[in-house]
Amino acid sequence: MRIENLFPTPINLIDIDDEPMTKALHDDIIKVDKKIKNGMPDGWNAKLRTSFESDFDVLTLPSFQQLQKYIFQNTKAFALALGYDVNAYPLRISDIWYNIYRPGDWQEAHIHTNNVISGIYYVAAPEKCGDLIVHSPYSEQMIDPPQTEATIYNSASAAVHPRTGLMVLFRSCMKHSVKINRANKTRISIAFNLMM
Repeated sequence: MRIENLFPTPINLIDIDDEPMTKALHDDIIKVDKKIKNGMPDGWNAKLRTSFESDFDVLTLPSFQQLQKYIFQNTKAFALALGYDVNAYPLRISDIWYNIYRPGDWQEAHIHTNNVISGIYYVAAPEKCGDLIVHSPYSEQMIDPPQTEATIYNSASAAVHPRTGLMVLFRSCMKHSVKINRANKTRISIAFNLMM
């Protein structure tokens, strides 16, 4: 028997070894978050604090300028691996925001519409702070037959364990969610979208 993977769902995991930048991001986010109102859109069912719909542009912060370099470097490599013509149609950041998940906070399943690549950078990720769950594009479109074991061919979802300094990249159409933060500390992440 010959099985071929015709439509794989790739994600890219990158460890960014830049503790000074990560600490600066943490400090800037904590400082800014005390001054702005929660930017959570009305349509979200989640429980968290975010700058998503706030009037504050996080790219004005020096720490985000450094992160932006890592974003472009790594999303370009990921896009080239996916066969995207980033030389003729360069990537540009369309959105970037922070999310703060206190103990008990979570995020419902969603996609990032009208973008090509999305990503997350973990600024603070204590143990048990809530896995990123990536959902199979087939999970809502098929009957789940009885299984002898979970494999890449029959799993409805997979977990990515966050850790400080980890960047996760994926196609923007990939459905994902965040499990409940069961740590007694805050989890901080930065989410971003790119267009061409």
